[in-house]
This record gives sequence, C-alpha cells and structure tokens, in this order.
Amino acid sequence: NIWIWAKDRKGVYQVINKSYADFFKKGVMEIIGKTDCDIWPDDFAAKFRADDKEVLNTCGTMTVEEVVYHPKHGSRRLRTTKTAICNDDLVGELVVGMAEDITDEYNKRDVAQRAIADLKAFIGRPENGL
Repeated sequence: NIWIWAKDRKGVYQVINKSYADFFKKGVMEIIGKTDCDIWPDDFAAKFRADDKEVLNTCGTMTVEEVVYHPKHGSRRLRTTKTAICNDDLVGELVVGMAEDITDEYNKRDVAQRAIADLKAFIGRPENGL
C-alpha cells in the first residue's frame, strides 16, 4: 500500500488517496479538511506536524523510516517522503507526502540478518570443525 496526501500550512488535509483513507476505514472526504490530530494518536500527530513544519520552512524534502501505531492496525513500519511545494518567494505552501508500508519487507530482512548472524556464530565455533 502506498499512501499519498497533501496538507496546507495549517496541517489540514487537502488531498488524499483511497489507500490512505482505507487505512482508517473511512472515505476520502471524511479525512479531507481534517488534521493529523483528528485521525492519529497525539504523539504521532505531533511528530508528523513537526516534520511537516520542517519541510515547509526549508522548502525541502525529508525521507524517514518510522514505526507508527494505530489502534485499528497495530504497529506498521513506513518509509515516508515529504516534499514542500513552495511559491516564488520560497515559502512552503503545501507539504506533499507519500508513505509505503514496508513492515513485511523489514520483518523479512530482520529474520535474514538474524539467521546470518547465527550461522556466522555457528561456523566460528571450534567444536563445529568448520
């Protein structure tokens, strides 16, 4: 799933895609006009707002891997990229974001890394004769 959204300087959702709305089991129009505080737990809403402000203030781009929790879905690991849409005076007007749920990919990579570490430890033991 890939989520796409755009929020104004006040953090109000202007556009979202259906995948993002589906995560909350809501329709698109039920989220447009709301802020992160309306749909996310407070700690996540505050972090997302701080990231949005940084992107808007720098007219830049930010990419992060983050773990989010939502009461309906539990913990999910996301790769999120946010970019500012700026006017001619380099003032951020919108923050456009895209998040990809990489939970399964991350879990597979973690299992593989642990298996490799276990194999290296096994091979390194003198009693194994390898």
